[in-house]
Amino acid sequence: MTSKDYLETIFLEVSLDYGSTPDDERKIFLKFSLPSIPNYSTGFKSATLFLADASGGNTIYDGEMTLYAGEVLNSWNENTLNWNNKPNVLYTPTVQVANYDPRTEKFTLINVSRTVSKWYSNQSSNLGLGITTSTSQRYASFYSKEGYQPGSAALSVAYEW
Repeated sequence: MTSKDYLETIFLEVSLDYGSTPDDERKIFLKFSLPSIPNYSTGFKSATLFLADASGGNTIYDGEMTLYAGEVLNSWNENTLNWNNKPNVLYTPTVQVANYDPRTEKFTLINVSRTVSKWYSNQSSNLGLGITTSTSQRYASFYSKEGYQPGSAALSVAYEW
């Protein structure tokens, strides 16, 4: 993520040292409104983040990368977000991990139940999720809400019955 405006971008990109310069590090920030727990439910069960691949397998570095999803700790706005004012993210102890290979996989699922559970129980505020990687020389691109609609980022919430 650089200081340019990311409003209306169709891609969500994550990388570490993709082009071997600090400007090529990219992180993803997502916000979702949580649905109310249905009256007939006994409570929250689980949550899964869905990210659909937008690279089509076009990546210059082969191999699997590890994606980390963490809890955003301070307010942010997609209209003004840039590298210099990005929010802090707690990647531990609530980190959720997924291994993803952009050459062979069309999407990735990340279990974000620990973070979403904290939102439902009011242990923390729903300020969103931060996605990063520590895998050097890897790059992945996913569709945003402005991108390919059936493949845009989504949060699936399940309830106990």
